[in-house]
Amino acid sequence: ILLARLGSSIYGLLTLGFTILSFLSIITLLGLKSAVLRYLSFYKGKNDKKRIKGTIISSITISLPISIIASLIIIVFSKQISIGIFHNPELIPILNVLAFLIPIRGLSRIFLTSIQAFQEIKYVTLIEQIIENAVKLMLTFIFILLGFKIFGAIAAFVIASLLTLILSFYVLNKKIFSITNKKIKLIYNKKELIIFSLPLLVSDF
Repeated sequence: ILLARLGSSIYGLLTLGFTILSFLSIITLLGLKSAVLRYLSFYKGKNDKKRIKGTIISSITISLPISIIASLIIIVFSKQISIGIFHNPELIPILNVLAFLIPIRGLSRIFLTSIQAFQEIKYVTLIEQIIENAVKLMLTFIFILLGFKIFGAIAAFVIASLLTLILSFYVLNKKIFSITNKKIKLIYNKKELIIFSLPLLVSDF
């Protein structure tokens, strides 16, 4: 409702930009959300800390490089995408900004899913459903009030996404399971994650 007050053309651009971002975020995650949830729950039941840490780190090392490559592709080809596909040059700066959010949202999803696997749903709900949305709404209102319009809305989205990443990492690492604890050795399971997650990518897609 708030964004619609900026005008139908601006609202349409924002919706298109966020849709492209969501679409690419799904692809770059490769279905790892379900794989992380499955394997962490399994290893948690066995109290296998090495493989718990390995699952989290493996999912990051799989998804992050792909996310970064996708971001670079969007930035490099933002003009061709905006004009060649959507016939709207005003979409170019929007894509350039939102491209940076692809790896950020990918990491956030891995951290939040890891928290969920430990059955700490309260943290997931607090971070993703309450804090992120409240910050997004509040900052959008403030930035629009200050006259920033479309880039005010994008800035609010970026800040809220960064906050979600920071909070989800903090909660996982400090309150759930320390992935930075060097005393816990890790056992990678990239192959198992990829084999399990790729078919689920089709469903997410």
